[in-house]
Amino acid sequence: MKKFLKIFFICLILILCGGYFAGVALFKEYTMANTFINHKDVSFIKKNQVKDHYDKKMENFQVTIVGRHDLKDVFKAQDIHYSDHLKESFKLEQNPWAWPILAFSHKNYSVPAEVNLDETLLNQRIESSPFITDPSVTDAKDARVEYQQGAGFVIVPEVQGTRVSPDKLKGEILRAFKEEKNQVDLNKENVYHDPKVTKDSPYLKNQLASLSKISQLKIAYDFEDRKEDLSGEKLLALYSDDGKGNLNPDLEKVKAYVDYLAEKYDTYRGTRSFQATGGKIVTVQGGIYGWKTDRPKTVETLYQTLVAGQSTDLVPTYTMRGLSRASNDIGPSYVEIDLTRQHMWVYKNGQVMVETPVVTGNPSKGNGTPTGVGKVWSKERDRYLTGDNYKSFVHYWIPYTWVGVGIHDSPWRGAYGGNIYRGSGSHGCINTPPNVMPQVYKNIDQGMPVVVYTS
Repeated sequence: MKKFLKIFFICLILILCGGYFAGVALFKEYTMANTFINHKDVSFIKKNQVKDHYDKKMENFQVTIVGRHDLKDVFKAQDIHYSDHLKESFKLEQNPWAWPILAFSHKNYSVPAEVNLDETLLNQRIESSPFITDPSVTDAKDARVEYQQGAGFVIVPEVQGTRVSPDKLKGEILRAFKEEKNQVDLNKENVYHDPKVTKDSPYLKNQLASLSKISQLKIAYDFEDRKEDLSGEKLLALYSDDGKGNLNPDLEKVKAYVDYLAEKYDTYRGTRSFQATGGKIVTVQGGIYGWKTDRPKTVETLYQTLVAGQSTDLVPTYTMRGLSRASNDIGPSYVEIDLTRQHMWVYKNGQVMVETPVVTGNPSKGNGTPTGVGKVWSKERDRYLTGDNYKSFVHYWIPYTWVGVGIHDSPWRGAYGGNIYRGSGSHGCINTPPNVMPQVYKNIDQGMPVVVYTS
């Protein structure tokens, strides 16, 4: 038995030695396993033929590109005139005596090489690739917040597109040629135009919370016979994004909205269509009667309402007010003066309480009574009216402009109406018969509009 074991080990040693020396002899002439030059496999090649083998590797090389939706394409080196040649012959130094160790290790040698290709052909080939031209190619879509009927605001998930970046695809193709990779999976190489925003984005979650809250707000401005609704897109337009998806009231946008309200609804010094006594509709422009928004205070009220997130009906703050906030802000109680007919009517709640001929300002002397819608801002008794060349005592004085024009009795006159005003008119005031003036004074209230026009 001992003799058998001795013979066995002697034979084993001889076999191993024979195998070892056979390997030494082989790897003196050939490259070892796992030998690469510039990432290209040159294993088991005669050392004096390595350059020829390396130079020919790209002649029939091709790369298969696979991607989403089962799209596939093949890029051939010969189609783009791709070549990779070592610049010079060299002797590959591998110690054959160490082959049992070196043969099983990865060996990559960096050797100067000359790479050539036709960039134009490659670019054309990429542009014609199904990854670019296929009708099924879709663009990526970012996740977003969207309003859906019946569901309100929701986050719509992102969509993974199938359109690749031509530059990135080109880079992967060239890398595959360089590293002698026969297949490239675009799903693993970050070549697609992928969505930049996903459904898990904190930004979108903040935006959704803000939009959901704002969508519950119901704000409206009450203008008596109509309302200005402030909700939906109009309301959202008053907010700004803080960069993190949170929507906060924007003071400048609120100011712009209040400016819009004022331009739309203010009537102070505006132009009105007026139904004159006798059936004619006249246009009356200017005067001190009407509504004028206090913009800073209205802005502050609206801004604080938005900050508090309160649903409510609001009324603008005004610096000037009329008797009615309806579309026809003159309302049913007013004074009407027609300069053409030289006549005045006093209406109260739609009923004529007084009508009388009058004498108005003398236009030939530059004292014509101004047209427009004035406002009774005072009622006075027994006072003197004075000017540059006159001083007249009156029992009743009702000013309706801020330049000294008003309605008063005129005991110095004996006739009214007609064309008296053209040659012997007033300094601009409405001269009224003394016997009628008490009724006029009684039925005119402070703040009442005074409509003055020419028919």
